[in-house]
Amino acid sequence: MATHSDSLEERFVAALLESGALLRGEFKLKSGKLSPYFVDFGRIPDGPTLAAVGRCYAEKIVRDVSADSFDVLFGPAYKAIPLAVATSMALHAQFGIAKGFAFNRKQKKEYGEVSLFLGARLERGARLLIIDDVLTDGGTKIETIDLLAANADVRPVGTLVGVDRSDGPEVVRAFQERTGTSFWSIVTFARLAEIDAKRPA
Repeated sequence: MATHSDSLEERFVAALLESGALLRGEFKLKSGKLSPYFVDFGRIPDGPTLAAVGRCYAEKIVRDVSADSFDVLFGPAYKAIPLAVATSMALHAQFGIAKGFAFNRKQKKEYGEVSLFLGARLERGARLLIIDDVLTDGGTKIETIDLLAANADVRPVGTLVGVDRSDGPEVVRAFQERTGTSFWSIVTFARLAEIDAKRPA
């Protein structure tokens, strides 16, 4: 159980473990490499555990990103949608900061409300902070930025993920150069493993 005196990274790892989103074992990653951990935010089962994760994202934003740098939180479908919602709620509950959240459909509807984007209205020139679960090679994040560029007149300013599981800072650097945006993570894979190793058995 994490305490308030623990660091943000420690509280985040504790929240992932308690929610079931961080699995221990031997897992084959998308890259083909084997890992003793697998992060699956889709396993977060309920409101209290999602709220704990959202509080960590909100604290990271206030501490390192700056709430003044963006207008709307954007959560790409599907796993990041609840993350964006939880972060928006936590920003308001913890810090009194009101930020809208938006997300995309995987496919446009042909009837009823046909907009590709739901949630907060994406006004022209709106600055978006993309909220997501993990960074591996940056490919899906680039797809999100390309989707926004093709379908909305908005400006992504950065991406915040929970876990940076990339192969190193060169991946982050290449992503930032390719997109012209900033990048933050709450914890790196290496730091996650270090924190978990120190936790009581």
